[in-house]
Amino acid sequence: MIELGKRMSWKAFLASVLFIIIQVFAELNLPNMTSSIINEGIATGDLDHIWSTGIKMLLLTAITIAAAIVGVYISAQEAQRVGRQIRGDIYKKVMFLSKDKVNSIGAASLITRSTNDVEQVQLVFMMFLRMMMFAPIMGIGAAVLSYTQNPDLARIFFVSVPVLIVLLFLIMRAAIPLFKLIQSKTDRLNLIFREGLTGVRVIRAFNKSNYEEARFAEANKDFMDNNVKAMSIMSLLMPTMTLVLS
Repeated sequence: MIELGKRMSWKAFLASVLFIIIQVFAELNLPNMTSSIINEGIATGDLDHIWSTGIKMLLLTAITIAAAIVGVYISAQEAQRVGRQIRGDIYKKVMFLSKDKVNSIGAASLITRSTNDVEQVQLVFMMFLRMMMFAPIMGIGAAVLSYTQNPDLARIFFVSVPVLIVLLFLIMRAAIPLFKLIQSKTDRLNLIFREGLTGVRVIRAFNKSNYEEARFAEANKDFMDNNVKAMSIMSLLMPTMTLVLS
């Protein structure tokens, strides 16, 4: 992971953090403005205050959306750039492997390394630059804002942030073994598909088409089930952050 981190552009990293901070700042100020509309606008019947604060809320919402879009774009660009570098390095490495080494690793495994595994690395980069950076920045921002509003309220965040870190760690700990399993399932899927292509004449000659279709369908379903399970666990990240920080 440290080696992968060296490939990351510091400009892209700092830009991503900057836009996350902008997004967090805008999101954390929206509840205060809502409270201001209720307490100082609706309660007193001050329409001017309601309109002015409402316009500010719309601007903050637009800033939040714009910051999120730009942040996702930067992280996606950086993830794709790193993925391109890794694929190039894998290709150069494979070109210098001996025939025995290629046979021992397997063509299906090499294809997986340069396709699915690189995509997983890109996904990790995307998650790091967005989700994993968003949670601590949101936690720190919420703690600072709550302290300025009510120092006693900040104690809640000093408890909730460590709880959030533990929960995120448990989610990642449950998901990582599944992603490792998906890697082996992808190898098997590629192997069966490649065998079907290279041995299509033999399969037809011995009337084994139905058998091969059933074998591929079984491997495909196994691959899908593991992916669904892994993604279901990963989908708990954002709800967990929202639940704890809210």
